[in-house]
Amino acid sequence: MKFTTTFVLFLCLSFVSIPAVFSQVKHQVSQQLNQGHIKQLPSHKYLDSRCTDYYSRPVLHVRNDSLSDVAFSDLMRHRGVAMGPMTILNIRRLSKLSKASQLFFIAHECGHHVLGHLYFRLPGQTAEQEADCYAIRSLIRSGMFTLKDVADVQTDMRKYAQASRMHISGDERAIALIGCME
Repeated sequence: MKFTTTFVLFLCLSFVSIPAVFSQVKHQVSQQLNQGHIKQLPSHKYLDSRCTDYYSRPVLHVRNDSLSDVAFSDLMRHRGVAMGPMTILNIRRLSKLSKASQLFFIAHECGHHVLGHLYFRLPGQTAEQEADCYAIRSLIRSGMFTLKDVADVQTDMRKYAQASRMHISGDERAIALIGCME
């Protein structure tokens, strides 16, 4: 009984302090931005206004050109506690892609946040295909994408995307995009 009471008290105290800790994390990120350790992305209509997570919290976009992929979605953490959603973008890698692909991959990462993939774990390839479909559907629905843009994304996928435990091959992924539009 004593263990249960202590655990419940710990949980209550933890939730009371989360806003204060989140404020600390935002301050630390702000300091790192000011010191040049990380770089915030330049303003962009899609980045600034459209991406929120499963719980409707805005997603912070951060630049890190040492990332091994074009982008990666994660949660900001403070002492192991998830504080807020963020997407890390490798601008050097993104700049090698067509404008359509750049927008697609940003929307793909946003899809991970919107669909709750960071909170509710799915098998790797399932989550990736869901995020691909989210990206294509939301970009077409918003009027920011045409069929030509989808074709540009498919070309880049075939050229650059590699199969892994998280992703199907570029060819398979390019073909699967058509299924997302049905």
